[in-house]
Amino acid sequence: MIFLLLLPFSALIPIPFALRLIRTDTLTGRFTAGLIRLPFRMQHGQLILLTGRGSVSPAQGGAKQLQQLRAFLRANRCRSLLRRFLRLHRLTILLRLATQDAARCALLTGSLRAVAAFLPPDFRRRACIRIQPDFFSSRSSWYAECMVSIPLGILLITGLMAAAAWLKESRARKPAGKEA
Repeated sequence: MIFLLLLPFSALIPIPFALRLIRTDTLTGRFTAGLIRLPFRMQHGQLILLTGRGSVSPAQGGAKQLQQLRAFLRANRCRSLLRRFLRLHRLTILLRLATQDAARCALLTGSLRAVAAFLPPDFRRRACIRIQPDFFSSRSSWYAECMVSIPLGILLITGLMAAAAWLKESRARKPAGKEA
């Protein structure tokens, strides 16, 4: 009985999401959703999930996942609902620019800092963007980390809306596949 009374309040619990990316020679990162952590890296344009035992398993079913993502992005109500309730907690971007020409590196650094200065003030309070020239290195590197949260209820509602959009799209494609 108490569980049923607490169920509506559990929909208000924010679920934290974090994405950390590091680019030096290869792109590595970690996606965190609540207590679930998924480390990964990009190699030759392919996403590779790193398992706990040190073995590497390539992500499977890319075409199917891409179709599901397209259906989700087409559902305008899902996007607007997520945008309305998505809360940015922290954004950190550290960029070390390295080019062959020191003057070009300095101009690029100044231009990017000017663009970062035009961000809205409420966004700048939660974001830390640092751009540094690196005159001694031959390769640029960057680090990015983003932490957001979405209430559990909104996440469930948008998941149901996305599933309905995906079912609608998959049903619309089936008759076309049978005729061909």
